[in-house]
Amino acid sequence: MSKRVSGLVLFAAAAWLPGVRAEEVVLAKDGVALAKIVVAADAGKIERFAADELKLHLDRMTGGDFAIVTDADPAAGLEIRVGQSARTKFRTDDFKVQQYAVSVAPDAIELIGYARKYPGRGVPRLYDLQGTSYAV
Repeated sequence: MSKRVSGLVLFAAAAWLPGVRAEEVVLAKDGVALAKIVVAADAGKIERFAADELKLHLDRMTGGDFAIVTDADPAAGLEIRVGQSARTKFRTDDFKVQQYAVSVAPDAIELIGYARKYPGRGVPRLYDLQGTSYAV
C-alpha cells in the first residue's frame, strides 16, 4: 500500500470519530513519526503484543519509526496509549470479557481492553482474553 493511500486511510478512519476532525490528530508526516506508543511499565503480554503489532503496521504505513515507551518515561507530545496505564482515562475494572474502548483526542489516542493478564506463552490464540489487541 502506498504512503499516499495509507494517509487517506488514516484520514478516513479518523473522520468518522465524533468531535474530532481528522486534521487534529496527525500520527506521522513526511515519513517521520509524530507520536509515541505508550504501554504501562508492568504491561502484560497482550498489551506488549498489541503495541508491537501497532508499531509494525504504523511504521509500514507511514515510513516512520514509532517508539514504544512506558508510562514511567516522561510524557511528551502525542501519545498512542495501548492498554491501561497510569496515563489512561479509562479503567478496565468494569470492562467485561473481550470488551474494549477507543478514545481519540488531540493529545492522545487510547486503545484499551479487558486487562486481565494473559497466562499463555507466545502469540495469543483466537479465544484467549485479548481485549486490548482488539482495540488496536
